[in-house]
Amino acid sequence: MINDILETKVYEKTHNKTGQKYFGITTRDTNRYDGSGPKWLKHLEEHGNDHSTEILFTTTSQQELRDFCEAYSKVKNIVESDLYSNERPEHGGCLGGEANPNYKDGKWAGRHDDKELERRVQKEADAIKYERDKDLFIKSQMNARHHKRRQNPDRARYWFDKWQSGIRGNDPNGKSLQKTDTFEFWYQCDGSMSWEKREAFYGGDS
Repeated sequence: MINDILETKVYEKTHNKTGQKYFGITTRDTNRYDGSGPKWLKHLEEHGNDHSTEILFTTTSQQELRDFCEAYSKVKNIVESDLYSNERPEHGGCLGGEANPNYKDGKWAGRHDDKELERRVQKEADAIKYERDKDLFIKSQMNARHHKRRQNPDRARYWFDKWQSGIRGNDPNGKSLQKTDTFEFWYQCDGSMSWEKREAFYGGDS
């Protein structure tokens, strides 16, 4: 297999005292490399260099490095999250020069030669997305029900729309929210939903 880049590690550092994190990539020894983000390095300066490192992914493919980093940056929202010291999303960089053993005339060689690696990275990215979507679905469901109990229709509708957008296909369980349910039906429904209540509300046209 032709490699795009030298073996590159995708890592996440966590400060052992403050819990602050930093997400990055490197070809160096992560036990000796502290990271390069100015905000992260300032944090180490202020709170001490007591941090641990988790290797999330290792690859020699530029494209798969980019795919993994962009997916992880988006899922963890590393720029907006107070938990991370990253000031910009990690896109996998462009590891040129000595880090690229097959650099020639500015082009990368063999970017998709390792199909097994490509499938594994995609599977990991899909798993991260699934967990994120599941968490959002549950959060939206709970918030919609909370505001319904509090009789806050505007907030209930906001979370209802997010809850419903996470539904995949039809559910044979009449108590479950359906993709075709309207906010008006759900909001006026007293107790659990049912097919009978839908028929009564929609007049048999649901």
